[in-house]
Amino acid sequence: MRVSKNTKRGFVTGHLLFAAIMFGTTITLILLSGGASVTNEVRVMQRNYEDMHLISITILRGSTFATIITGILLSMMTVWGFFKFYWIIAKEVLSIILFAVNI
Repeated sequence: MRVSKNTKRGFVTGHLLFAAIMFGTTITLILLSGGASVTNEVRVMQRNYEDMHLISITILRGSTFATIITGILLSMMTVWGFFKFYWIIAKEVLSIILFAVNI
């Protein structure tokens, strides 16, 4: 099944958007984790971990799932396929690991 150029552009745009959200969320989690590790104040540490948990179960989980779905649709509907290029296989494996770890 092949799609038009405009439909493909839409899927690629969505895929890149969700991947960027996933990347930004990961950076945010790293910064919050770093902030929690260098403080001696219990309230700050607790708040950082609560924020990390909330971000993890909402934004990160949703963006990772959407990235996987748009990636699968792109692989099915374009000439890229699922196993044609090594970078697609690497993205599939890393995204599925990230999603499984997050759940």
